[in-house]
Amino acid sequence: MHDPPRLQAAAAPAGVALSAGRLLHLIRSESGVTRAQLLARTGMSRTTLTERLEQLTAARLIRESRSTDPTGGRPAKIIEFDAVDKVVLTIDLGHTHARVAAVSIAGVPLAATEIAVKGRSPSELVLTALIKAAEKVLQRSQGWEVVGIGFGVPAPVVQQGQTHWDSSPMRGWSERLISDTLQGRWPVPLVLENDARALAIGEDSLMSSTESGADILLAVKFGWGIGAGVVMDGQPLRGSTGAAGDIGHTRVTRDGPRCRCGRRGCLAAYASGRAILRQLRHRRVTSLSDVVTLLDGKDPEVTATVRRAGEAIGHVLGGLLACINPSVVVLGGLLGHHPLVVRSVRAEVKNSTLPRVIERTSIQPSRLGEDAGTIGMARLVVQSLYSPEAVDRRLRLPTE
Repeated sequence: MHDPPRLQAAAAPAGVALSAGRLLHLIRSESGVTRAQLLARTGMSRTTLTERLEQLTAARLIRESRSTDPTGGRPAKIIEFDAVDKVVLTIDLGHTHARVAAVSIAGVPLAATEIAVKGRSPSELVLTALIKAAEKVLQRSQGWEVVGIGFGVPAPVVQQGQTHWDSSPMRGWSERLISDTLQGRWPVPLVLENDARALAIGEDSLMSSTESGADILLAVKFGWGIGAGVVMDGQPLRGSTGAAGDIGHTRVTRDGPRCRCGRRGCLAAYASGRAILRQLRHRRVTSLSDVVTLLDGKDPEVTATVRRAGEAIGHVLGGLLACINPSVVVLGGLLGHHPLVVRSVRAEVKNSTLPRVIERTSIQPSRLGEDAGTIGMARLVVQSLYSPEAVDRRLRLPTE
C-alpha cells in the first residue's frame, strides 16, 4: 500500500498552520515523531499544534506512546497514527466465488476465507452469505475494529460509486442494496470498485514499495471473465463511465460465438473462463479449478484450449499497449497467472506490437495472487478514510 509522502516533503509553508487532516497525513508518513519535531518541521505555533493534536487524539486517530531515549532532560513522547486493532473488511465478489478478508491499515491481510457464489442467486441471499463469512473472519480476533468496507464487483464502477450493473451478468444488484445491507451490520464508510481495477491497485501498491515502481501499470484479471485495470502514477483510470479496462467486450471478429452482451466475436466469448468451460464441456470439466488441474497435468486438449485463449488476450492487449505504453503488465486471476497463459500472452503481444512499444514493458504474473484485489480494496478504503479532506470533514473542520 502506498505510504504517504515523507514528512519533510509535506511540510507547510512558513506561517501556514496545517489542518488536523494534513497534520495527520504528516504523522502517518513516519513511524513516530515528537511534538518538537512537528513544531520544527511545520512552523506551527505550539498552541495551534496542541489544539490539532487534541482533536486527532479525541477522534482516536493518533496516540502518544513510548518515550524516546532520554538525552539528559525529560523524555519526549512519540506521536503515532493509531492503527491498533483497526481493520478494513474487504469483499472481492466474483462470478463463481467471493473472497472475504480482514486487512490491516498498513495493507496486510490478517485473515481471509472464500465462499462459493452462484451468479444467478438472488443478491439478498449472496449478501447474507457474505455477512456470515465476514463475521467468521472477524471472529479470529475479538479486538478488531472495522473502520471501513471495500467491496469489489465484476461491473464498471465510476468514481462517484455509481455501478453499471446492466453491463454485468449480476442482475438484481444495486449500490443501495449493498450499502443498506453491509452498513446495517457495520455502520462504517463503504467503497465500491471494479474487481479488475482493485487487482491493478493492489499490484501497483507492491510496485510502488520498490525503487522500480511502475509509472503506468496494466493488470488483467483472467478467470470466469476477462477484465483489466490501469493505474497511472498511483491513480486508477476509471474512464467517463467507469468502463476503462473493460477489454472482455472488445470484438475479435465480426462473427464467432455469441457473447452474453448479445454481440458476436467478443474476446470474452472466445477466451474467458466461461468460454473455456463451454469448449471443454464434452470432457465434463465443470470448474476453472478443474482446468488448472488438467493444465498442470499437461492435458493436450486443455493446454491447447487455454493457449488459444492466452493468444486472443495477447492480441487484444497488443493494441492497448500501443495506446498507453505501460511499463508493467500483470496477469492475475485464477487462469491469468498460470505460466502457460503468461507465455502465450507474451508471445502474441510480441507478434502483434512494434518492438519500440514493448521494449521496456515487463509482462509478468501477479505476485500478490489472490490477495491482489483484497489489498487493492483496502488501499482505496484507507485513502478514503484518512485523506486530509476526509479527516477534516470527519472532525467537522474547514480544510486549509
